[in-house]
Amino acid sequence: MPKMKYRPMTRLILIATVFILVSVGGADAFDENREYQLYTTTNCSEVLSAHALIGNSPGEFKPTPDTFRLLGYVAGWATAINSRVEGKRDYFLGVSVTDMVSWIGSWCRSNPNHRLSDAMDALTAIRLR
Repeated sequence: MPKMKYRPMTRLILIATVFILVSVGGADAFDENREYQLYTTTNCSEVLSAHALIGNSPGEFKPTPDTFRLLGYVAGWATAINSRVEGKRDYFLGVSVTDMVSWIGSWCRSNPNHRLSDAMDALTAIRLR
């Protein structure tokens, strides 16, 4: 096997990259009590605007940054709950992301002065029972 030769700058970049990856560690969104914290300022009116663009069938979907942000945020939330809450392997088994977003939209219509995080907390409380 031929011996690999590194140029000094390549070696420096490699060492710096390894150092950063090792020293940074994981990034958990937990508070001092090890409870998961959600960081979002998205209010229910923004949720409802994005939800209206998602529609109820594939033909009604209007791809915008807001619709993708909402779908992605909800999918990420479900993934975080499944990976961090002990018990079931999948608390959202049989529920699609669009079903979760529809539930959140309905919750936001009933609670217009709240935020996306409040709706997601409410949905999570139901699913964790």
